[in-house]
Amino acid sequence: MLRCFYPPSDAGGSSHEVNIIVIPGLGTAPPAQWHDLSGPWLENLVNNCNKRAQVWVYEPKKEVNSISDAVQQLFEEGQHLLTCLHDLCAGKDPDSPPSKPGTSAGPSTTITQQRRRKPLLFICHSLGGIILKCALSSTKDRIFRHLDVIDVISGIIFLGTPHLPLDIEANPSIINLILRLHQKTSVQRQSEANDDNSFIAKCCRDFELLGVQVPIVSAYETVESRVHQGVFKTEQTIIAAQDRATVKSRHEIVIPIDKAHDDICNVQIAGPLYKAIADTLQRLLDDAPGLMYKKFHSTCHHDALKFRRNQLTSDVASTRDGGDRGTTQIITPDNERTQVVLFPPINSLDISTEGSLRATFGSSIPPSQRVDQMITSFDVAKRDPRLPCISMKTHKRRDDFFGRQDILDLIDKNLLPENKRNVKFGEGSLRSFALCGMGGIGKTQIAVEYAYSRLSQFDAVFFITADGRAVLSEEFAQIAQQLGLEEESEANDLTVSIEIVKGWLSNPVRSYDAPLSATNEVPWLLIFDNVDNLDVLAEFWPTAGSGAVLITSRDSLAKNQVYTANNGVDLPPFAAPDAVKFLNTLTKWSPHPTQDQNATEVAEKLGGLPLLITQMAGVMTRLRLSYSDFIKLYNASGIEQVSMTETAMSTPQQVYSISSKLGFDGLSPASFGLLSLIAMLDPDRIPEGILISACSKDPTTSFPNNLTQYYEARAQLLQTSLINQNPESGDIWVHRIVQDVTRGKLDANGLTQTYNLAISAVSGVWPFSRLETRFLTARHKDCAPLFPSILRLKDAFNLMISLGTFQATLSVATLFSDAGWYRFERGFQEESKEWFQLVRNICEGLEDESSEAVAYMIRDTHHNLGTASGETNDTGSFLKHSGLWLELLQQRKTPDGELVVDYELGMGYNEHGVAQAMNGHCEVAITHFSKAIEYFQTLPHYESTMLGWPASNKGLMYWILGDLEAAERTLLDLIEVFRKANGVDDTLSFKTGKMLYALGNVCVSQGKFEKGLEYHARCLKQYRVTLGDRHHRIGDICHRLADDNLRFHHYAEAQVLINQALKVFSGRQQYRHELARSTFKAAQVSRAIGNKERANEQLRAAFELRCALVPDDTRDINEIHEDDYDMLVVFWSR
Repeated sequence: MLRCFYPPSDAGGSSHEVNIIVIPGLGTAPPAQWHDLSGPWLENLVNNCNKRAQVWVYEPKKEVNSISDAVQQLFEEGQHLLTCLHDLCAGKDPDSPPSKPGTSAGPSTTITQQRRRKPLLFICHSLGGIILKCALSSTKDRIFRHLDVIDVISGIIFLGTPHLPLDIEANPSIINLILRLHQKTSVQRQSEANDDNSFIAKCCRDFELLGVQVPIVSAYETVESRVHQGVFKTEQTIIAAQDRATVKSRHEIVIPIDKAHDDICNVQIAGPLYKAIADTLQRLLDDAPGLMYKKFHSTCHHDALKFRRNQLTSDVASTRDGGDRGTTQIITPDNERTQVVLFPPINSLDISTEGSLRATFGSSIPPSQRVDQMITSFDVAKRDPRLPCISMKTHKRRDDFFGRQDILDLIDKNLLPENKRNVKFGEGSLRSFALCGMGGIGKTQIAVEYAYSRLSQFDAVFFITADGRAVLSEEFAQIAQQLGLEEESEANDLTVSIEIVKGWLSNPVRSYDAPLSATNEVPWLLIFDNVDNLDVLAEFWPTAGSGAVLITSRDSLAKNQVYTANNGVDLPPFAAPDAVKFLNTLTKWSPHPTQDQNATEVAEKLGGLPLLITQMAGVMTRLRLSYSDFIKLYNASGIEQVSMTETAMSTPQQVYSISSKLGFDGLSPASFGLLSLIAMLDPDRIPEGILISACSKDPTTSFPNNLTQYYEARAQLLQTSLINQNPESGDIWVHRIVQDVTRGKLDANGLTQTYNLAISAVSGVWPFSRLETRFLTARHKDCAPLFPSILRLKDAFNLMISLGTFQATLSVATLFSDAGWYRFERGFQEESKEWFQLVRNICEGLEDESSEAVAYMIRDTHHNLGTASGETNDTGSFLKHSGLWLELLQQRKTPDGELVVDYELGMGYNEHGVAQAMNGHCEVAITHFSKAIEYFQTLPHYESTMLGWPASNKGLMYWILGDLEAAERTLLDLIEVFRKANGVDDTLSFKTGKMLYALGNVCVSQGKFEKGLEYHARCLKQYRVTLGDRHHRIGDICHRLADDNLRFHHYAEAQVLINQALKVFSGRQQYRHELARSTFKAAQVSRAIGNKERANEQLRAAFELRCALVPDDTRDINEIHEDDYDMLVVFWSR
């Protein structure tokens, strides 16, 4: 339970402003014994803030006697802690018996609502932090039940709390080490309790996925602890070292403490840890109490304070609309359910009812004051890059790189300015060069060596895998974050990330505040590796700038393309002397006349190809062969010798033959099994977590069954140069030829087994989303490195089907479905439909279609296909698939034969209502939105904000049908609901922006033009915070505001707004309808400002776009009016 600790007289909770929750570890010292030399530091902390904080101590329910008990107890204590927190936040006396989670305290409680709204600061020691992580992790699937706790979490202090990765080894057991700090006899370990480290790691992983972005202070020990091994024996060890005690949050402060694990809770009052804790507490005291005072004592409506809040909660979202990009919530004095800041305030747009637009016909207000300047400024925030920025992915510089100096010099000649000192800012031009040649010739290794050896020439280097658009988009998003041009929380739409990176590459400055000069210009190198299809570069090629681009490609024509301006070279194999030197370097054999002759023969037989020489050197080392022994083995294999001359180059088939027949000799079955799995995944970056996840997945395969076998197999593959590993990240990379040859050595059954293992392994580490928590962006950073391997598995799917031995399973469909949704979330809606259609085909072939899991996947596939279709203006498909989804939902029955009513049913009615509206069936749509509202209201944990989508959609339908009074009443009521729940114009999600958009439309239709302009302006501000400046809804509201400003003769503002709309819609195939409409509006703006020539050009362009979209309409350009263009777009965009 929670016990009032200090001050002891404030159990009523009326005089303090912050609740400090102290959670000791299992078997460690209680908080009453947490002392500095000068006394108890917790009391000192509270006294120094004039006792404005109240300390509560969580007391575990029982002692622990064994590790199996400890694992179970940690879980149970987490649940019990969450219940106690609910009671505290609800105002129930914490010393009374706890209630069930999610239930209210009841009318009999006497403690006021003030306690519920106080921030929570957690201080956790040792396994106490695991208890907290268990408690918070259990909220992730039932967000609405736990909002009263989640919304007031304001800071966390971890004192030696373990934070373990998923690939942690089973021994030593962290729990066992901690419990043996005090017990001189070994703690009992039950045979089945061998996964305690895995339990902690999973708990830590779940905590990470919550994306809790509050201030975190993590202290780790630097002094070894004495752990009892028995009655007389002890061992010295550090239990929570830095790499095992930090959560790696961008809001985290990490502090080393010169104490052992058991002593780290005795915080030195004059030390840095105490200061960090005191600073965190003071920040809460400075911010949150004023918020509470204004809530209960202020009558000024316009003194609203704005705070950012974490996206732990997501109101019912339309899965069609792009979800909740931002995580801001406004707290105002007249909120009826005020929530406290969940993470530190971040600069954001000012959103309030004060300063709303008041432009009228004939207004005498100066133009600079008529329109909020922030509304009409769409310049991308210019962030100075973080330099130097060297991004080489998995590639590290090889110590055994040999030769090729002539090639490196040739690249220099083409990529480096001849006289760098005399080049002025902006006078340089984009320089490019292509390395061409067959696989195994050494293109990638030359590019890697060039990048590392020329670091003094470039301040930014980016190594990018370029074998497909999907992977390229992920790579560019990483560059944006590595350069500091975009924060991780902002990188939701990858199309925007691509433009941000291209923009900086075209104007690579060190500081936007510094004058333009050569010293302010950043020299950069961009390497596109493995460009086998040059067409994919069109979307990613920098349009200007003075940087350097290096391409590697198997296609000899790459050096003759427009991108390379005929600058490139076809790489030859090593000349005989260089090949011999390279071979001797790899085998580490000293030169000897006899050996030299044999080495020359080996080099000739291998055609001077670096990959083959590297592989065969590994074979000779593995089998302890001399050069003469290898020649005998080679001759006995019957392989035709490959050529070393440029005029008679070896063929890929010859390379594959040598690699296949000789390259795998001496490999253990486990090593080959590991290599087989690697051959199924992305060759350029395989997170090692995937491979570790495969251990013990299928004991019938030759794949390593445990970590020991895995490490032994990995070591053999590394020693023989069949794979490579980045020593810092642990990521694996492998040559594509090695992958091809490995797959070629597997028969149909072997391919099937390995493919299924790959699906299982990737699924084991992929962070799956749920319908209730779609669009939460916290998982994107974890998805990004895994997605390329899933893409490889998808590309191989049809080949697997053709084998005849492979049968697609539900696990394949589940993984592909969520990967497709991830791409949908990242801005590739059209591409996502390909994934969803594949999943649909898989589901249709599953044998057990009656199981609930398969039934859910079939429903979810129709939902996903409908959502993607609606987002790409395919209204017919949207109606079809949303209808099938709803039909399947209506077929579900309870054991009593009643309709199953849940969250999914409400969403099904809402989505099908949207589809009906998009197809012009407005009255039918209203009935569906009403049904959605009805079903949401029957849910056990219903909140009025759940009506954000169906009610706002219903209001829009009333507007379209001309029932303006009903539309206004519906929307005003809904906006009031959200105001009470989240504050004025909250930015928790873009729902409120959608309501403001619709209400502005209603006001314009009513002739209340000034009010319409005001609501639309508020909508734009709200959208910009929650969606960014490139979302299609930004284009919609800019179009409407351009029209509003035209009406008030604000021509300059109208032009800026319509230009932004055109920028949003241009170049995106799915928004051709919106582009045609906004081009017509742009013509009106141009005509209004007197540019008739430009207006006529835009009018013609709009007409041609419309003709392509509506080919059956034969009317002339002068017969097409604005209403015709409005009808091109869906109802929520009008």
